[in-house]
Amino acid sequence: MAKPYIDEHGVFSMPVLVHSMDDVPDDCKEAYQVHPKYPDRFILTGEGRELKAWYEGEMKRLSDQIESLSARHAKAEQDKATVERSLTAEVAKAGIKQGLQEGVVALIQERNKFVVQPSDDGTGAIVIAASAYGGFPVDRVVASFLESDDGVGYRQAKRGAPTVGKFTQMIQKVAAGQQRGR
Repeated sequence: MAKPYIDEHGVFSMPVLVHSMDDVPDDCKEAYQVHPKYPDRFILTGEGRELKAWYEGEMKRLSDQIESLSARHAKAEQDKATVERSLTAEVAKAGIKQGLQEGVVALIQERNKFVVQPSDDGTGAIVIAASAYGGFPVDRVVASFLESDDGVGYRQAKRGAPTVGKFTQMIQKVAAGQQRGR
């Protein structure tokens, strides 16, 4: 059976009038007195009314604080997802192998503080890496990481044509091998 005078938070609501002191928690009984006109009922005292007003004010303040924190948390989660999507797209565009992309994104996030700002046209968001030197776009942060010593292992191998010096070395090796074989 539901207890009377219990609010949605599970706390005694301190009604102005109660029919029985059995319905009042022990720590709130001092806030009630016998009703002057109805001796079988109990009414809040002046101090009880002050306590009730304080309680309601505190509950309102705490509810507002919870609502604000929930909104900030939702925004932070949304920003985190936006940063991860942006970094993942740039890392993929940089040619990093699929199996290494998640790790590179984590490393870059660990080493930079990212800020999500609304785009100039208002259609989306822009991710900026904030530093003491200003803000940098994600593509520049990814490129900078790949150019660093820590990014060497993640760079895409470049395959180019052998240089002239390389051809000369190959010709010399072939010629040396032929001379020995004669």
